[in-house]
Amino acid sequence: MTPEGIPSSLTPPLPIAIQVRGQDTVFNAIRIIFSNSEKQGFRHGVDVKWGAKAVLTSSYFEDISVALYVDDGVIEMTHAVIEGRGAVVIASGERSRVALVSVHVETNSNHSASFLSRNGAEIGFSDGAVYFKNNSAFSSEWGGDLF
Repeated sequence: MTPEGIPSSLTPPLPIAIQVRGQDTVFNAIRIIFSNSEKQGFRHGVDVKWGAKAVLTSSYFEDISVALYVDDGVIEMTHAVIEGRGAVVIASGERSRVALVSVHVETNSNHSASFLSRNGAEIGFSDGAVYFKNNSAFSSEWGGDLF
């Protein structure tokens, strides 16, 4: 049940800001600025699946449940800031890879982990900073890799 008393099966799913789907689909973006509000209620900032790829440069994501979500795809983010209240990255699947280069992350979440890699997915960091409050930082399960 939702707080309004409506069965959750009858409520529409939360929207996704950017979806990238399908083998060989590539989304390139510079200066994406995303600030979520409770009225918008976005579930994911960027959601990449099924062999697709998102390349984000000089972007800013604020106050979103999951900033980057990938399932059998690739996300590359360079020179960016993510300030969140939820998981920063969730990566799943053997073909999934997330590369964060010069990314500043600050999260204040009650989620179990801000970075979750599972089922063979890889999450890599270089030249960035990560600040955590109220949650565990990294989680790798079922063959996930963090480096």
